[in-house]
Amino acid sequence: MSLTPKEAEQILTPYVEKYCEVINNGEFHKIGPEFYDENAAMIEKSKNCVWGQKDIGEELKKLATEFGHTKFTAGILKGHYLQIWRKVGDKYVIYHDEFEML
Repeated sequence: MSLTPKEAEQILTPYVEKYCEVINNGEFHKIGPEFYDENAAMIEKSKNCVWGQKDIGEELKKLATEFGHTKFTAGILKGHYLQIWRKVGDKYVIYHDEFEML
């Protein structure tokens, strides 16, 4: 079933909000099983790739630790980001997660 961009936004917005909440709360043990497909891949373009719920959760924890308590005097993080979500059972999960920091 194909969705229009508006339909996809309506469906995925609650998932994305919950995803951000879980990360901001440091609940990395929940990330993999709640938000990623069991065969998901997370790719940091030209740097790193991890597969599976457990490894993705651990990688996100590592990334958050690197950025978590850093003070910035000025600046904006810039990059490109792509997520592919798919429906599994009665919920949507991330199947492909790709990003590149510029």
